[in-house]
Amino acid sequence: MENMIKMSVERDKEYLGQMAKGSTAAFESLFRLYYPKLKNFLRSLLKNEDEACDLAQDIFVKIWNKRVIFSQVGSFESYLFRMAKNAVYDYFEHNLVKERYIFINAFNISELDQISEDKIFAKDLEVLISMALEKMPDKRKNVFFLSRRMGLSNEDIANRLNIDKRTVENHITNALSDIRKVVHAASLL
Repeated sequence: MENMIKMSVERDKEYLGQMAKGSTAAFESLFRLYYPKLKNFLRSLLKNEDEACDLAQDIFVKIWNKRVIFSQVGSFESYLFRMAKNAVYDYFEHNLVKERYIFINAFNISELDQISEDKIFAKDLEVLISMALEKMPDKRKNVFFLSRRMGLSNEDIANRLNIDKRTVENHITNALSDIRKVVHAASLL
């Protein structure tokens, strides 16, 4: 296994060196090797096939445009997935700004004067909660929805989903923790 990893790193370094010299064939080889993995990784975070494809392509465009720098990267795969994580953070931040812009522009200036800062904060909070929910595993998201949006008791949820009541409580606790983390991270911006 260790030999396979070493060979993979050496292969990547060779492609990166060739790519730095302008080799489109080396770039295509790296693209074919890593694009499917990268797209699947992004899709798992974004829960959106089209957005995952777009972001993966954008990342490879950046790699080609800065190909000289990449010849000095120790582990291309690690660097690639770090780029993907950063792209996802940027994606969510951009969508948050876009949502806020759309929300504010939905009102004309005279109506905007009447909107309290609390309503804008509530809308931002709702967007943050939606972002946190999108990143949750499906089971946790479903339990949280049934509890907080549908108003079902933990026992009713357990019966409906045919799971233990304690499992329901754990999902809700973890969901609330996930939401707190996203809200806290946003408050640091």
